[in-house]
Amino acid sequence: MSQPHSSTDLFAVPTVTEEEMLGFLEEYCEKDVPPSPVQRLLEWLRDPFESDQELEAGNEGQKERYRLNPLCVSLGIFLLIAFANFIYFSFWSH
Repeated sequence: MSQPHSSTDLFAVPTVTEEEMLGFLEEYCEKDVPPSPVQRLLEWLRDPFESDQELEAGNEGQKERYRLNPLCVSLGIFLLIAFANFIYFSFWSH
């Protein structure tokens, strides 16, 4: 006498369509995609302490605005002042 198949039969053939399997595969492999050079640059320029501050505030689900790394902002301002001094003393100081 054979027993009817149950829904918890471990040896039953799964019924997954090709589209569902492709969706599962894309979702699984999505994490393995390396970031693009633009994404790496944006991550490098991002404020390193922003994610820690957001976790402390408890706003994990909210989309925060992009904030530059303060060191990059300071370096940019310094280079702008140095370039302005170079232009001033090279051409207009006579």
